[in-house]
Amino acid sequence: EVATGFQLRSISSANYLIFGYADCVTVLIELGFMSHKADRALLKEPAFLDKCALAIAYGIDAMRA
Repeated sequence: EVATGFQLRSISSANYLIFGYADCVTVLIELGFMSHKADRALLKEPAFLDKCALAIAYGIDAMRA
């Protein structure tokens, strides 16, 4: 379980086309699925989005350490 309360589904790497245009490290973060009713409800909540933003910031900071 991650800081958001969502179960960690997977972590993977890929060579997505959009990343080829960046001159820096890129990361794609998916917070949930709009097709999943519970995920969709959470993704509409500002407090939940703030929690996600903080978790992402902490994760970036942890990777830089």
